[in-house]
Amino acid sequence: MTVSEVLTEMLRDFESIRLKSRIEGQLLYKEMVRKGLKQQAVSTSYKSSRRNDWNMVYLLAPVGIKTFFYVKAADKLGIAVYSLMFENTSKPDEKISLMKYYKHFFDRYNERMVLGFTEISKTIKYFFKKNSEFTLGSTEEIENGLSSCHFVYDEGMGISWKNESQRTYHLKTFVSNEMFTTTQQQLAHHLLQHEPDEFYHIVKLEHLRKVG
Repeated sequence: MTVSEVLTEMLRDFESIRLKSRIEGQLLYKEMVRKGLKQQAVSTSYKSSRRNDWNMVYLLAPVGIKTFFYVKAADKLGIAVYSLMFENTSKPDEKISLMKYYKHFFDRYNERMVLGFTEISKTIKYFFKKNSEFTLGSTEEIENGLSSCHFVYDEGMGISWKNESQRTYHLKTFVSNEMFTTTQQQLAHHLLQHEPDEFYHIVKLEHLRKVG
């Protein structure tokens, strides 16, 4: 399937998945309270009526429940993970984009965070549990509707490119905080201190594709 077909397929599923997650999240929260816990991260899975295998990660806390959704699939490079990103939520110009995480991204995350997992499924679950918040910065268009994007997490930075016409983000690799170059440190600081639409940093696309 193309990324556009994956996005269409996930959107067809999503309303029923979101409804299920709201009910499941409340049940998990009540169970957490009954156990006397203050917060908890729980992973579950569910096969939709369209036979798609969805994974949900619930971050449970007194302030509320955060839920993250993703689907694992295979592409020519190995396993791939697809998630949905909602921009300008509850506004007339709300936009839903597809985030594709490549196997290389999770391999580098496992390696550079020194996690030691031998199964990629464990790396994926750990990543979503630990990186619920991020700040996004992107460049002006480089060429053919593509732009460079940087996802700044507490643990480091995800480096990706964005295809505006396809509404997709392609997360290619992960760099831990300890590995940041001076430029990356400045970039992360800028993104955390400014609104994303104030950030413009032109890079060559071939450099982005080669980043390891």
